[in-house]
Amino acid sequence: MNFKKEDFFIRYKGIFFFIFFWSLQITSSKLLFYFTKKDEVYGLVLSFLFFFLIFCILEAKYPTYINFFDHNENWFITMGSSLKTSFIAFGLGYLITLAFISIILVIEKLLLPIMGKSPILLENIIKYLDMPNRALADVIAILNRNGDSLTVILWFLSIVVLAPISEEILFRGFLQDFFSNLIKNKKVVIGLTAIIFSLFHLPSLSNTLFTFIVGIFLSIEKEKSGKINIPIWIHAIINFTGILTTIIFQQVLIKSSM
Repeated sequence: MNFKKEDFFIRYKGIFFFIFFWSLQITSSKLLFYFTKKDEVYGLVLSFLFFFLIFCILEAKYPTYINFFDHNENWFITMGSSLKTSFIAFGLGYLITLAFISIILVIEKLLLPIMGKSPILLENIIKYLDMPNRALADVIAILNRNGDSLTVILWFLSIVVLAPISEEILFRGFLQDFFSNLIKNKKVVIGLTAIIFSLFHLPSLSNTLFTFIVGIFLSIEKEKSGKINIPIWIHAIINFTGILTTIIFQQVLIKSSM
């Protein structure tokens, strides 16, 4: 490999790996779901494991190109140092999302007497704001119908452990590194990474807005250390907190309606 080709690869390796691993996970998930013929989560978990296997092989073979993990760091100490940022990111994301929804509903209420009905654009915004996080909705639905315990455990494992690791590898690892090689302004890098990260959580607008706010915190932490250990913990803690608060709120609503 001559200098120009190597320089080109170093500059664009992030986007190459991002597309490769994202395509790998989507394709393997669909194929494994088709062959297992079980609940979607079985194929999803297997695709995550396949993703990690390929990643570990490439990381061991090309440590110069894939080096955003600090393997010498104590993960439990990292968890402790991630707690404060996790709760700030979750709280701020929740409040901003709630404020945005409230503003949209107020606008609709003000426009109704004037126009007689909500504008189509506003109706669509409200429709997609009301759309829940699909994975979280699946977990709650399974719990409500007292579904298979293994399915619940696998969904929980996917949301709290596997998804945070794979998404941080993709977005804070490959994608943010790609932007960092192209753009000198760190604020632009953080913003672009957070925007693309949030767009992958469509069509739920509320979830997209929430993940954009969280994504900013995750990208800032990646810029600070150059590694994704802390972003993984923050991501995992936020996902766990999201599941826990949803279950608590649902139980409160059920009891209050009795």
